[in-house]
Amino acid sequence: MSATAAGTAAVVVMAMCIGAGWALAHRFESPEQRQAAATPPAPLDVVVQVRAGVLEEQTTAVADVGDAATTSVRVTGASGLSVVTAAPLAPGASVVPGTVVLEVNGRPVFALPGAFPFYRDLSTGDTGPDVEQLQRALKGLGHLRGRTTGTFDAATEAAVRRMYKAAGYDPALVAVTPPAVETPAQGADGAPQDEASAADGAPQDEAPTGQEVPTAATPAATTVPLSDLTVVTDLPQSFVTGPGVGAVLTAESVYVLSNGALTSSSAVPAGIALQMKPGSAATLVDAEGTTVVGRVGPAVQDGADGAMRVSYLTEAALPASWRGTQVIATVTLETVGQESLIVPNRAVVTAGGGALTVLRRTSGNEFASVPVKRLGALAGQSAITPVEPGALKAGDEVRVR
Repeated sequence: MSATAAGTAAVVVMAMCIGAGWALAHRFESPEQRQAAATPPAPLDVVVQVRAGVLEEQTTAVADVGDAATTSVRVTGASGLSVVTAAPLAPGASVVPGTVVLEVNGRPVFALPGAFPFYRDLSTGDTGPDVEQLQRALKGLGHLRGRTTGTFDAATEAAVRRMYKAAGYDPALVAVTPPAVETPAQGADGAPQDEASAADGAPQDEAPTGQEVPTAATPAATTVPLSDLTVVTDLPQSFVTGPGVGAVLTAESVYVLSNGALTSSSAVPAGIALQMKPGSAATLVDAEGTTVVGRVGPAVQDGADGAMRVSYLTEAALPASWRGTQVIATVTLETVGQESLIVPNRAVVTAGGGALTVLRRTSGNEFASVPVKRLGALAGQSAITPVEPGALKAGDEVRVR
């Protein structure tokens, strides 16, 4: 037999001997050994740390941020085609008395304070409440001194010119023609009729009336076209939107102002909206982490699909940069424990007589029973407090059954 064959045979014989020895040992093990081998190992203790906090249920929703209240101001175009030739204001720009909000056909459109819209062109000699309203606006801008009379006089005309000049425009002018005057009729000999009548003894008041002829027109007077004026009852406000350059004005043309206050709201299914009770705590957070705290406000129907729009009332004003954006709203639906200890429901054990306990791991790696009171349970967690103050604290480990 070769050396290689002999070595292989030796290995086989050794393996057989080992297998036979294991079989014999297993055959002659004691009953106690067999029972121990069949018994599963004792389960490891599952423990969790006690945490302190508020036990509450929350939900999140996307909130739209926009203007709380807006005012639409009608723009009256001039006769004929009225085209927006300049739109000087960006969204959010401040609109104060005298601000030019638009330019139409090269003419400014002023925003002025007042109680009612202007209803006609105004020029020298006009009287009425609209003239007085214009005078009050001019006085507020510092262009007119003295009292308001309701008569478009020379002082009003000068104040109008100052308003246009401050805005970088020329005032509109209109030629004023005074009433025509009568000239005496001439007699047959070319003499004035009144002289001929005197010569023949005829009464002067029976002479025929002559033709009316206009005198030369007076210099052009300042006027305020109706199309140059808009009235806003409450100024200042913020510009939101308006017709763009090139827009042709119609009877429905408006620009929109806001008082600057922003509001936020979320469109949510009706079932969730019912859980978001008015007064519930809410937090609004933008992408940069800016946070505004508030509460849930009223909810209204939002569409035919049953969705509701829930509003939020905040303690501080929303940042102006949020206008037209979306943020995340986190709403607390329910709170069952304020500043309590929180453990899983399975860590709370019902003892004799209905008393509740938790098993706290001691420094000796054993477990001590600690009586507790349950303040409430929510989403698989319990808010508890120890019966004996200090017997349980945040960071302790308790066994979960």
